[in-house]
Amino acid sequence: MIPSDTPLNMPNCGVIAVAVLSGRTYREVEDLFREKFGRTAKWRGRTLATERTRALIRLGLTVHRTYAARRTTMKMWLDTHYDPDKTYELTITGHAVAIKDGLLFDQQFTHGVDPRKSTYLRKYVRSWIEIWN
Repeated sequence: MIPSDTPLNMPNCGVIAVAVLSGRTYREVEDLFREKFGRTAKWRGRTLATERTRALIRLGLTVHRTYAARRTTMKMWLDTHYDPDKTYELTITGHAVAIKDGLLFDQQFTHGVDPRKSTYLRKYVRSWIEIWN
């Protein structure tokens, strides 16, 4: 489940993904992004893949980022790379999602959903982070 202090209906999918993966509150992760990446008071939560990687490392997680070598839909990624016992952050066509304990989390799926039943199966995976902790 995403942190209870998460504001919804905002472009804050990256902050949500980092919060879910690190087990921190939304506010803690938002403060980290504001402090370490120079976000102003008007910032609403949009992040870059590199910032999410650096934030996870700052929060003490060991991560490995991989970039898709060719156009890969999420369905193809699930068939070829996904291991339900591992934890991931996926960057899919302008959106970040967390996959933890076999469930996909973001603003739409606040309580988690089986990744194979999400509405993102036809979206393209740009890169992903595997969490090794």
